[in-house]
Formats: sequence, structure tokens, C-alpha cells
Amino acid sequence: MLKISFFALCLTLIALCPVSLSAAEPKPIYLDYQEFAAIKALAPEMEGARLCGLNKVCMRLWRDGEMSVPEHGMVVREDLDGDGAGDVAVMLEKDKPKEEEGLDYFIIMANRSSLGWKLLGLKQIEDARSIVCAAWDPDKKSVAVDAGERHLVSESTVTMEDGRLIGGLRQHSGNVEIVYTYVTFNPKTKKFDIHKSRG
Repeated sequence: MLKISFFALCLTLIALCPVSLSAAEPKPIYLDYQEFAAIKALAPEMEGARLCGLNKVCMRLWRDGEMSVPEHGMVVREDLDGDGAGDVAVMLEKDKPKEEEGLDYFIIMANRSSLGWKLLGLKQIEDARSIVCAAWDPDKKSVAVDAGERHLVSESTVTMEDGRLIGGLRQHSGNVEIVYTYVTFNPKTKKFDIHKSRG
């Protein structure tokens, strides 16, 4: 009985949800697991790393062809180093050592030629809380990474009038800026630099 009720509820929700699948909407581009594995293999220190946002179970399903993974937000395809060739940047996460908790986050950049994949760079995204998404910033010619860092631009102070509260109660106004981590190719050093800037 419970299974039938849950099934009926799901059908009702599907029928009520407006879904727009117009031809104008872009179809998602999916990342091929073999391509991901080949890029990650360019940096042996990334053994055990996963595509950002995927846990070990999802990685296994993806590897086994039982799950598709969209590139959007975790893969950037662009001329990263300015040589005119198409490059790829992939966001990775890796479990911290056993004595620490949490994840470390990385961006790996590679180029594919007729000879195979070539590593362009590997950078750790320091102090990242998570990787929300990564995208190409054409003005800065950089990969802009939203690593979950926010900066409060303004706040207001509310004071209770009845005297029960001494001082003020800080209330956030919602004016927050995203702090992006930019990964930019430096033509002088032929390496990628990393810096933070408010968006």
C-alpha cells in the first residue's frame, strides 16, 4: 500500500511540474569517463581523486557506464594557454590524509594532440570550502573557480528597544560578493598562476 501511494504521489508531482524541453535549450554535454581517467593519470599524485561533486559510489557507476556525468560547472574547454589549441580544465577533489577530515580541491589542465594527452598544469585550490562551479572568464582569460568563499559587503544592526538586549544584534542584509579563484596562464613563466578576486 505504501509503495502504491508513493508511486501515485510521484506520478502526480511529475504531471504537475512544468517541464520545458524546447529545441532552443542546449543539450547537456557529458564527460566521457575514459577521457577523465586519461587526464587524471597525467598527475600520478591525483590517484584516488574524483571529479568534484561525485562520491566513490557515483564514480564507480560512471566508470561502469551506469551513469552519465554532465561537464557543466566542473569542466572548462577553452584555449587556456593562448596557443590556439583547445585545452581542457577539470575540477578534482581528493580525500585529505586519514589524520585530517575533509577534501582537498584541485584543477588539472591538459591538452590533447595526435600524440595523446599532455599535462599543462595542476594547481590546488587553497582554502576551498567546496567547488561550486568553474567557468571561463573571457575578459581575464582565466578559469574562474567559485570555491564557496563569500564576502559580506554590508550589514545592518538591529537593536531591541525594550532594554533586554544590551548592544545590537547583527542582521545580515544579504549583500554578499563571491570570491573567485582565478587560474591564469602566465606566458613569461609558461606556468599557471592562481589568485583570488571578488566577483
